[in-house]
Amino acid sequence: ELSEETVENRWFYNYSFGLRTDPKRLLHQCTNTQQGFALVALVEGKLSGIGRAFFSEPKGCIAHVAFTVRDIDQSFGIGTILLSELTSIIIKRKRNEKKRRITIIAEVLRTNKKMVGLFQKQGFTLLCRGYDDTLHVEKSLSI
Repeated sequence: ELSEETVENRWFYNYSFGLRTDPKRLLHQCTNTQQGFALVALVEGKLSGIGRAFFSEPKGCIAHVAFTVRDIDQSFGIGTILLSELTSIIIKRKRNEKKRRITIIAEVLRTNKKMVGLFQKQGFTLLCRGYDDTLHVEKSLSI
C-alpha cells in the first residue's frame, strides 16, 4: 500500500519500483537488525509504518535511522512518533554502553518536503552535499 512516490522517498532510486516493493526484500531489509533494531507502527491493527536504526562504526556512536509511513497514514504524526521512539531507544542503548555522545543521521531526498520538515522540527541539521539530490541530516546528542 505504498505509492511509487513514497517508495522513491524512502528507498530513493537504488532499485526498480518492483524490486523496491517486493515484500520479501522489504521484510529482510527492515528486520535485518544485526547491528540495530526495527520498530513497526500499527493503526487499527494494520501495518502503518516501519522504522529502523543501525550503528555504523566500531564504537557505535553513529546511528543511522530510516522510516516510512503508508500513504494513507501520512500527516498524522506517525513519522514523528517513529523518529522519537527510534531516538529514545538509541539513547537508552548507548547510555547502557556508557557512551556520552551519539550522532543520529539519515539521508533524505531534497524533494521529500514532509520528511525534510519533520527532521527540521526535531532539531536535525540539514547538510547539502551538492553532488546529488539528497540531503544528509544529523543531530548530535549528549547523553
